[in-house]
Amino acid sequence: MGVETAAELAGMFDPAEFGTTATLWPGESRQRDVAVIYDAPWFGAGTEAEVDVSTAQPSILGPEADFAGLAHDDPVRVNGTAWRVYDLKPDGTGVMRVILGQ
Repeated sequence: MGVETAAELAGMFDPAEFGTTATLWPGESRQRDVAVIYDAPWFGAGTEAEVDVSTAQPSILGPEADFAGLAHDDPVRVNGTAWRVYDLKPDGTGVMRVILGQ
């Protein structure tokens, strides 16, 4: 059970306010659009070598119920870029982060 109601969550992810729209293909079946927040923070790894390593970890955040049926390797499209689901991370409050990869 989440902390927020479905209506409160909908406002948080509204594409007209904070979010964007993602297209999901759960089980590669019929597509559906959901409101999410997209993020792609950069991570760096310092090494003893002369070149540091950095990468991005793109993800979408949204109401857990909107991601029903979504599984590892299912296709997702966000802001015109095609991704695959890498991992699903529910946070216990009714919100889920979906880690994306290619």
